Amino acid sequence: MTRTTRRLAGAALALTLAGCGGGGSNTTPTTLPPTTTVPPCTQTVLFSFSGSIDAGDGGLVSPTPTTTQVGRLDILVDWTFADSQIAVWVTPANSCRTQAQFDAGCNFLIRSDDGPKPRKVSAHNVPASAYDVLVINASNRREATSIQGFLRSETCPAFSAVPSVDVETNQQFPANVR
Repeated sequence: MTRTTRRLAGAALALTLAGCGGGGSNTTPTTLPPTTTVPPCTQTVLFSFSGSIDAGDGGLVSPTPTTTQVGRLDILVDWTFADSQIAVWVTPANSCRTQAQFDAGCNFLIRSDDGPKPRKVSAHNVPASAYDVLVINASNRREATSIQGFLRSETCPAFSAVPSVDVETNQQFPANVR
């Protein structure tokens, strides 16, 4: 091989390598997005309770659940007769147990005055505290009920949508809350 041939071969090799991206500054380094680890779903059964509710605005207060951390409060209420009018309220403990407290305005975390059975209601980002779960029977017959309460992390599958607050100015506090 002659000296000229070697020079031409070297120049061709240099041009070829430059075309492969090794010789320019036009490339942008790729940055990968940071990986986020989603915390696992955690859940605690706060209570499970069964009882009966008198007809005509009878009410039942579940054992007062106390949460120890922030989370989603899920309440499941079931009853016997599908056509019964059952309301589910969740309030801070001892804050809405009398007519006077109700008239003054209760701080509802959840207020679901109507809906199909079983009723599934939720409140998100509930602070650690004690709460009352009131189940009210506005029907004309006695009802057998079961009530369950859960504290779940927000990463758990949705239990239900957060119910809308239905504020009726003419609603009376149940006369027979026990």
